[in-house]
Amino acid sequence: MAFYFDRKLKIKIGRDYERMESTLVDQSFRVSFSAVLSNDDTSNETFIEIYNLKESTRRKILDQGDLVTIEAGYADESLGVVSIAKIRPLDGLRIKREPPDVITVIEALDGIKNLVNRNIALSFGAGFSFREALSIVAREAGLSLRVVQGLTIRDSFRQSTTYINSIKNIISEIMKRAVVVQTTPQGERFVQAKHTYQAGELIVFLEGQPVDFNIQVISPESGLLYSPQYTVNETESGQREVGYTIVTLLNPNLKPGSRIRLKSRDVEGIFVVKRVWHRGDTFGNEWTSICDLIESV
Repeated sequence: MAFYFDRKLKIKIGRDYERMESTLVDQSFRVSFSAVLSNDDTSNETFIEIYNLKESTRRKILDQGDLVTIEAGYADESLGVVSIAKIRPLDGLRIKREPPDVITVIEALDGIKNLVNRNIALSFGAGFSFREALSIVAREAGLSLRVVQGLTIRDSFRQSTTYINSIKNIISEIMKRAVVVQTTPQGERFVQAKHTYQAGELIVFLEGQPVDFNIQVISPESGLLYSPQYTVNETESGQREVGYTIVTLLNPNLKPGSRIRLKSRDVEGIFVVKRVWHRGDTFGNEWTSICDLIESV
């Protein structure tokens, strides 16, 4: 990892997750941001403050699109995506005045929480697969479906079914009915899968298991700050969940469901990222990622 002060940033605005071509600002502006990402079925929140943006530029933001991307990193590395989110309707773009500064505030939500009150109507005939139904509903929110490695969504509607509900609720209903099978070297077994919304994807995964099977090494040499803090929590099902909270130099590759090898003086092992909070300020001291880790199943 490069030196702590060799930080780079791009804030992009666009209309499509695949084409975010308009760069609004870079690290030459003062920009502070916060992006909280988790693996629950709510969406992730992004908060951006841009200092002293030209009024003409600010007025064009929503003309360029309502999707905002934060890309960040260091001088000798390619930038990584911290967050892709949709600007909140009505109050997601506003001005805050702290003389002599005029601050453009952007609040955005990843995934589909911002569409929760938008009802849609969809019908699926008998025999229509649950996986394809999830793909269709996800596309209504501009998302693609990804089922993590080793999982398969099986079965189909037994009879014609019509949904008139929010996108989020329809996805939850289909997930309750779907049959999910995990394939391991020992064979197949039925499992209770969960789903989350991240960076333009609806991801189906198993709690406590990674959504990405690549392993990142997190150590003092790769940006680990301070000693890992031991944590014990209780899951929704009442199970004991053991892990650690760590702080690293800003690392966009740390995402919910990422699998990491933690190597510190006090702790070493394989863990899964449950929650991450990326924070940065191009003119300030903050440029960190705070991660809640759980033991890998």
